[in-house]
Amino acid sequence: MTLLFRRFHSSPAFRLDVGDGKLWKDGCEILLGRKPFAILVHLATHQNRLVTQDELLETVLGKQAASESLVRTHVHRLRVVLGDGVIQTVAGRGYRFLPAVDNVDELRSVSDVDVPKLAKTSRSTIGRAQELACLETHFRRARERQRQLLFIDGDQGLGKTTLVDAFIEQTARGTRLVSARGACSQPFGRREPYVALFDALADLCRGAHRKRVVEVLARYAPTWLLQMPGIATDAEEERLRLRVRDSVEPRMLRELAEALDAIAAQTPLVIVLEDLQWADAATLNVIAALARSRTPSRMLLIATFRGSELAPRRHLAQVIGDATIEGRADLISLGSWTEVEVSDYLAVRFGRHAFPSGLAAAIGQLAAGNPLFTEILVDELESSRLLSPKDGIWTLSARSRQSPRGSRTAFVRRWTSRWSGTREPAERAAALVKERPAGFWPP
Repeated sequence: MTLLFRRFHSSPAFRLDVGDGKLWKDGCEILLGRKPFAILVHLATHQNRLVTQDELLETVLGKQAASESLVRTHVHRLRVVLGDGVIQTVAGRGYRFLPAVDNVDELRSVSDVDVPKLAKTSRSTIGRAQELACLETHFRRARERQRQLLFIDGDQGLGKTTLVDAFIEQTARGTRLVSARGACSQPFGRREPYVALFDALADLCRGAHRKRVVEVLARYAPTWLLQMPGIATDAEEERLRLRVRDSVEPRMLRELAEALDAIAAQTPLVIVLEDLQWADAATLNVIAALARSRTPSRMLLIATFRGSELAPRRHLAQVIGDATIEGRADLISLGSWTEVEVSDYLAVRFGRHAFPSGLAAAIGQLAAGNPLFTEILVDELESSRLLSPKDGIWTLSARSRQSPRGSRTAFVRRWTSRWSGTREPAERAAALVKERPAGFWPP
């Protein structure tokens, strides 16, 4: 089956070759991972219908390691590739595919050009071999009932979530595990405590081990289960209320610690908490308590945060400092990509190419070595046809050499509009009007 759709009436068409597992635009194959591609196919074949996150988890992903956070990550990747106006988010429910979709199996091939096949490798593992090895080591220890806590430090776009996604996906291929994710959100006004932890528990309650998880929570953490609407039946909630007299923090902390250890008793448990720089004090107290516990457990807790925002978060800094100094936790700090790693990314993404030798350095300079900014920047260059295939080999388009200033200005407008709420990337793009990084723009 082959599907055709457009963002807007006059925009270039996307071609979705379901059987071949490929997405095309303007005769060029677009790199997509297996899971984002599967989600795109499901959304496109249910055009203009609300597709819930639960439906995507059960019908498309179908793995015990899948989670709503993974769905959001994959949908974000699709939006980067497809642009705005294709996938609509229905808050708290799911997604809707907006463009009209035509089945065009009878059409000829999108392109007569022998476009090189793009490698099915994401940016997630580029330059992150040591970090992945560290995660794997901690997981092996957790399997041996050695409780593990790992903090991952990295600013926006350095790939914290992408790294964790790659680790869980690789580990789930050959090992049984239970995973759940929760994310802290930037506070505006009064905040609700334990939001990220409730998200992670809800993730567990919707997964393949739902029945057992609910039983464990009912036995060990009734206070938590009572605060999760829709998980327990009305009769179960009534029985739980008879047992729970209060919900003070010490009791909730003790209940959760015992419940997580019970869930991990049979199968290794990986809990991921993201954006700890926005965590409330109660959530940080739970993490500190889990780090102090000496009870053997098959649990690996991974917590990500932005180190650049750590200074005003004294409580978080103390939790991380105490746990790492006392040897109860480890810390991974993600760095920016080097020129070599940007070059590796281009090789992985485009396969055969004849880019100028200075292109990787110029892209790295503009994106400041940030993997996410690099990917979006290259997306822009490709969509602008500044990077395009010729006779089966990707090259820096000669069009930019014919009118460099016009090309640069047009690119800066697009880049700035993509990052209108983030000054730094937009400012770096604007600098292109005055600067000419070697190998990027012709003299």
